[in-house]
Amino acid sequence: MKRIYFCFSILIVFLFFSCATKEVHIKDEYVTTESGGLISKALKFEGEYKDEKYIFLRLYNVYYSDDYQIANLLKAAIAVLGPAPDGLYYTHVAISPKLTDDFIGMTTGGQNNAKHESVMEPEKNRYLASNDKYRSQCTVIAIPCSEIDYENCKKLIEYSSLPDSRFYFGVTDIIGLVGVKAVNKHKAKKVPADSVQHKDSEPILNAEEAFSSHIYCCSAFCAYILMTGIQRYKDYAEATHFSPRGVTPADLYSIQGAQRLFNCHYLDYEQTLSEFIEAYPEFAEYL
Repeated sequence: MKRIYFCFSILIVFLFFSCATKEVHIKDEYVTTESGGLISKALKFEGEYKDEKYIFLRLYNVYYSDDYQIANLLKAAIAVLGPAPDGLYYTHVAISPKLTDDFIGMTTGGQNNAKHESVMEPEKNRYLASNDKYRSQCTVIAIPCSEIDYENCKKLIEYSSLPDSRFYFGVTDIIGLVGVKAVNKHKAKKVPADSVQHKDSEPILNAEEAFSSHIYCCSAFCAYILMTGIQRYKDYAEATHFSPRGVTPADLYSIQGAQRLFNCHYLDYEQTLSEFIEAYPEFAEYL
């Protein structure tokens, strides 16, 4: 009965998103390491992004231990919306001011749904424990920002992960994702990013007051932190009324200014990170 219900649910999802198209891209921006991880061939932080600080996003290409887990419905919906430019279908994302294996992501379960995530020890997180740790992959990207922006995001991330902060997973974000995404796309056409006037960054004094809500899905949570903590994203959101609730993990992969650092399977994370730091020692300060 469980399998029949699951298959029926998958069919409904695909029918609902049937107007979307799929596109597969060839991954050619990495070099393969001895451990099997993929490291960026050449990082190019130039112009206004040169010599800045970085906030990091970790995107997850998830395979579930149980093929009939209900979370596969989200994966199916993401799949028909299309992959990220590297050809992977990311269904989860987390954020951190560091590169160490301790990112903060929004998942279900517990008193506070903004949780610490370790891909080397996925069993410590209720959501990651459901992932197949041998097949699932993650990609880490760097978001350049000013020193003030970095401290703002760090403050928001640290506050959100406190046990008594009480953040909740936003199921309604998933339900309304396609509609809000379409509205965002329409707004983006009217106001090109390079036409927005940027203000000077200002420090966030109270992280709790900076959050307009405590209910987000994973990608909306990360997008909200970036759009609140980093001035250029904040200015664009204010100019266009752009909503973080219409942002998917694949959208974050291509966010303005981002650079892809490396990709690996969960259990290869620390080894691939070590190989990345060897290739790019300037990132050692984020360990």
